[in-house]
Amino acid sequence: MGSCQRCNNCCRSHLILVAPQDVARLESGTGKLANSFVEMIDDRQPRERTEPAFTFNSEKKQLLTLKKSETNSCIFFNGEGCGVYAHRPFLCRAYPFQLGEKGELAGLKERACNNKWFPAGEEANQYLSDTKTYAQQLGDYKKAVEKWEKIQNKGKNKKLQISGFIEFIKK
Repeated sequence: MGSCQRCNNCCRSHLILVAPQDVARLESGTGKLANSFVEMIDDRQPRERTEPAFTFNSEKKQLLTLKKSETNSCIFFNGEGCGVYAHRPFLCRAYPFQLGEKGELAGLKERACNNKWFPAGEEANQYLSDTKTYAQQLGDYKKAVEKWEKIQNKGKNKKLQISGFIEFIKK
């Protein structure tokens, strides 16, 4: 049992994959355009999570992530914590948990946390709610990526800018 100790290792050591809803919320909350804080990187396998990878202006599968700072931390990490906490991605809200096979809250095998912990009571309910929301967002994102892939396979929209892909997936 216990709570997050706010060690911030997740902010400093992991890629933060984002869904379209996260991008829209961050744009609204920060007043910045998405291309100032997101980037596309080559897919990395194996991955414990199932965020969709997609083809974008190349043959390689790509992932949409928050940019990293010069210190290799999340671009929104301010040295003490999340600088956009109220608008943070649902991956961050759910970390280090995922939905289990029966829809329950389950810990990830790989964690950045200094100590293993599991929430209780209202905190557990909030993590479960955030994890379910993230799973729903991923489902919507996967559908958008499938549509994108069909368009890409037809040869349309080649050499789009990252902003074009982001606008497409936010629809």
